[in-house]
Amino acid sequence: MSWSYLILYLTLSVYAATPDCLVHFATTSESAPEPEVAIVDTYARLLEEVGGAKLTPELIQATVKAGNPFRVHEGKEDLSSLHRRLADFRRMLEKRGWETPANRRLLLESLSARLELQKEAATALKEAMRTEESEYTIPFANPRGPDLHPNGRWVMSLRSEALPTHPTEASVSVFDTQTRQMRNQPRPRGYGGPIFLPGRPDVIFPVAGNGLVSVPFQDGVLDFAAAKTLLPTDGVSAEYLRDLKPTTTAGVYFGPKQDVGVMRIDLNAGTREHLPLPRDVNGNWDWGPVPGQNRYFFVDTEGAAYRIVMASYDRDGKFTVENRDRFVRKKAFGPIRFSPDGKTLIATGENTNDEVQVGPVADSSPLQKITAANGTTSFDGKILRVLPVTGSNRILVITETRPAGGSRFELVDLDTKRTIRSFGIDRIVSGVPQLSDDAQTLVFSTTSSGGNANVLNLGPRLQQ
Repeated sequence: MSWSYLILYLTLSVYAATPDCLVHFATTSESAPEPEVAIVDTYARLLEEVGGAKLTPELIQATVKAGNPFRVHEGKEDLSSLHRRLADFRRMLEKRGWETPANRRLLLESLSARLELQKEAATALKEAMRTEESEYTIPFANPRGPDLHPNGRWVMSLRSEALPTHPTEASVSVFDTQTRQMRNQPRPRGYGGPIFLPGRPDVIFPVAGNGLVSVPFQDGVLDFAAAKTLLPTDGVSAEYLRDLKPTTTAGVYFGPKQDVGVMRIDLNAGTREHLPLPRDVNGNWDWGPVPGQNRYFFVDTEGAAYRIVMASYDRDGKFTVENRDRFVRKKAFGPIRFSPDGKTLIATGENTNDEVQVGPVADSSPLQKITAANGTTSFDGKILRVLPVTGSNRILVITETRPAGGSRFELVDLDTKRTIRSFGIDRIVSGVPQLSDDAQTLVFSTTSSGGNANVLNLGPRLQQ
């Protein structure tokens, strides 16, 4: 083991994170048999760990043509970090006498092989986009939403326009995905977007002043005449309750976080109260429940660090911090998700916006990166959304493909941490895509939908 080379490399890397492949290579002995294998393997891993998806086929092709494997052709992406690491790798080869014309040819051949794999993947993606189109589009007019019912059958969209039969009221459109028929109904003005709560046959509508109204819903018809107040308005604010976070107590939910506390809402009693958070928990960035548990996460900052704080909640209305140091990093977190069983935390955005990391909630195991369909830990494009699949240990990762112009859907098994099925469409998903509980129906808007909603039947695409 060549400790002098390891110490030298760690000294060179003092101002930046050290790629694991170079740390491992620094311990390779000069007398190692078949060093070419280690050289090519380290080079390939270095490109993947530091370059990742930035290394487009065009850049690789230009680099191969230039004949210098240690200097990637310049493009639109910032490759300065990769250039520094390639220079470090070259110096390590020179000190061992391994920076030879023969080894340069090997590295250029490995680049050419990477280029062929990328071309094959691009061809497959293009074919997938051609054949896997959205099934149909819902022609909503100026929608707020759309909102998908958890059963996957109904899609709702609020409209500000009045119907000719009810000129003083607003309206709501209800679309039936089974019959593909639209029903437009009048609705009282001042209602916010619908909220669907598990186990309830009605639809909840927020009203200004943090109030909630229950509207009977049957066979696609909303009965606003029979609406009942679940939570009276507070008589002070003009806010709407946009989201209700469940507790393990039936009928009890948390509303929005306010200052250093949260709103606890009891729909059984029609009451609300303000619960203080522990002094060292703010949740300025994100917060929410761990499924099936009396535990909640709060994403907060402390100095230059971002952290996920886990806290338990008891029926006396008290939050108790359990762990402040389980998930800490220097980069901001994207939206936090959990597996449906609440055992696995799902995070995005640690180093780039094209990685998904998962880890167990209950122990101190480190977060691990998901392997995408392309065989790497970098998804082919910016991650737009991660959706847990109810009733399974799987997630659906939606990304914007590169070059821009389409979206990729990858079904990931959290047990193996690998993509098991994927397909693409030729439009970019925007807004908040919504997945039905049975994972058969996905509803989303796109940047080119013009106010319409798109419906994908996922059943044939995601079946194993």
